[in-house]
Amino acid sequence: IRTESSMFSVASNGGPAAGWFMTELGGDARVKETISISSPFEGAPRARFFPGVLARDIEPGSALLARLRGASSAVPHFSIAGGSDRVVPGGALLPHGETLLVEGAGHNEVLYHPATVAAVVRRIAAMSSGRTAGPRAA
Repeated sequence: IRTESSMFSVASNGGPAAGWFMTELGGDARVKETISISSPFEGAPRARFFPGVLARDIEPGSALLARLRGASSAVPHFSIAGGSDRVVPGGALLPHGETLLVEGAGHNEVLYHPATVAAVVRRIAAMSSGRTAGPRAA
């Protein structure tokens, strides 16, 4: 399938991965916006229990996460976080770009929360029509 533009929508560890792709690897000209949901941009306190390099990279205070938080991308970013997320209890909202905090939603629940779904659908529809769509209150 050929497309002229696309949107990156990722959850949890996909946020830092998409950030790395867009800022460090140059991204792809077809990507017009990135969306992260429950992504540990300031780390996940329980990461020390994960095996391998991933654990080191998503621990609070990691050099990788600090670099990503300070990086800028040519495309807008929209961060979504759950207000009751115990996996990523804080720091899922990047300091730049638009944000949506879904009160009462946990790490996985926020993925399927009506406010999240509505916000993502609005953004896809806006991109398809050439408009912009900001978040609405959860």
